[in-house]
Amino acid sequence: MSQQTLHLLSAAVSTVVLIGVVVAMLAYTFWPTNRQKFERAARQPLDDDQGPLR
Repeated sequence: MSQQTLHLLSAAVSTVVLIGVVVAMLAYTFWPTNRQKFERAARQPLDDDQGPLR
């Protein structure tokens, strides 16, 4: 393998990995069971009597 081939291969692999990470982040963010957790986290600065988010 030449240096150019290794460079292209590493660029392709890193692109696929980055796309996979972004898809995983979006899936976690928009997963229906996480809605309540994110809504509580959004209201937490406004609620003084609520303890830390768990």
